[in-house]
Amino acid sequence: MNKLFICLFATLLLIGATSAATSKNRIGTYDSRIIAIWNFSSPEFQKEMTEMRTAFIKAKESNDTATVKILEQKGPLTQRILHDKGFGRGSVAEIIEKKQEELKLLAKSENLIAIVSKWELNYSNPDIEVVDVTVKLLTLLKSDDKLIKMYDEMKTQEPLKNAFFLED
Repeated sequence: MNKLFICLFATLLLIGATSAATSKNRIGTYDSRIIAIWNFSSPEFQKEMTEMRTAFIKAKESNDTATVKILEQKGPLTQRILHDKGFGRGSVAEIIEKKQEELKLLAKSENLIAIVSKWELNYSNPDIEVVDVTVKLLTLLKSDDKLIKMYDEMKTQEPLKNAFFLED
């Protein structure tokens, strides 16, 4: 009986050691372009853009040349940044950092040690498993099915180089 117990115990230890050695830490990645597009269609972003346009109109009407000058520069610069995020490899850190609860849920459900933009993961050790969680993140962000379908079509396309310089 003791030999059976020792053999069983040794087998369990061996199985545990093997599974611990083969289980990899996991990093979740997302395509920042579709997160940017999700954000552009959000009511919060639309409100920001409306407020900027309204401020510009008011500044023009009241001959506030200093504000007009700033907003005349801010509009095109904002558009270039949006192009870089939506078509290039521009960072969406300021968008995604507001979604900590969703990131925590995703990390827990997918057993992830980190979640990063796939364009900002420059290296990972071969012992790390990299998992695309873009669709799961979009789902947690309550994205509509059209956006998820759009991602299915765009995920095979590389980001545009110099998207910052796209013209409308």
